[in-house]
Amino acid sequence: MSQTQSQIIIDEFHKLYYNGREDAAKTFEQTTWLGVSCLKCPLDLWIYQEIIHDLKPDLIIETGTYHGGSALYLASICDAVGSGHIATIDIMDIERPSHDRVSYLLGSSTDPTIIQQAINSVSEPKVILVILDSDHSKAHVREELRLYAPLVTEGSYLIVEDTNINGHPVGLSLGEGPYEAVSDFLKDNTAYSADYSQEKLLLTFNPRGFLKKTNSLPHSIPLAAKQLPSEETGALTSAIESAHSVELEQYRSEFKLMNKNLAEIRERSSNHALRASKAENQLKQSTEKLQDLSITLEQQKTKLQQQKTKLQQQKTKLEYINSLPTIKFIFLIKRTVLKIKNSLF
Repeated sequence: MSQTQSQIIIDEFHKLYYNGREDAAKTFEQTTWLGVSCLKCPLDLWIYQEIIHDLKPDLIIETGTYHGGSALYLASICDAVGSGHIATIDIMDIERPSHDRVSYLLGSSTDPTIIQQAINSVSEPKVILVILDSDHSKAHVREELRLYAPLVTEGSYLIVEDTNINGHPVGLSLGEGPYEAVSDFLKDNTAYSADYSQEKLLLTFNPRGFLKKTNSLPHSIPLAAKQLPSEETGALTSAIESAHSVELEQYRSEFKLMNKNLAEIRERSSNHALRASKAENQLKQSTEKLQDLSITLEQQKTKLQQQKTKLQQQKTKLEYINSLPTIKFIFLIKRTVLKIKNSLF
């Protein structure tokens, strides 16, 4: 199986998992952590656990708290490794679970005052991890990236969540958002690179969203790029873009073919289901007719039995009536004999 075919399968499962089955709620919206709603992909949460174990961050800044399930999850992992504090930011003031390692900050994630409060929640943090999961519009995420990128310590991560929307591969109608913001960010900021090894579990809501800070200088140029003349760099970039374009076109063609095949399968399934439904209705009607016929036959059997009884009674009466002349004749003979005897004596 080619890499493209594998990706198609992953994307189709991604859509099913994200959107849920027909007439059912979205699967990820039913996920909880210790009873608290946690709108994340469990595979991403597992990756977070690995990152926290390896980095042991002193401070985790989360934008977008919602019910607080993810903050509680992060705090639970920090409990397990024995270090870390979560400063989580949201504009909504609702009831959330309390935890010693969690600070809830009320306000906009792009408000400098709120950001400063998040930094001050831990005294002199040496390792800082940032997770962006608030407003998913492209403009807002770009602003968050601009503000939080300098805060992340070298070797740590700036994780941009829900880069899967706008057709990557879900939420096609939502428009440009986190994924497009990340693409723009990586063009202008060579201190970060997308760590695709964190997508090893195949299904992730954050494709190209695990941004690792590999250089503390936000605008530094990698040594390999410095050694290449500009013409060679341009040619290499063009070749890479061309290869990606061909692969993307192949992916789109195979995806269209798969969608066509899927539509045909669904149509055949629908026809089979329709025929099965008709057959079931016919069987039900036949069963009802047989039941009615059985009742009718039973009623006729009862009537025939009653008629048989009446005929038997009539037969008995007829036999009695037919026997009356013989009885009278016998009585007559007896009377005659008796008279003869009386005359003789």
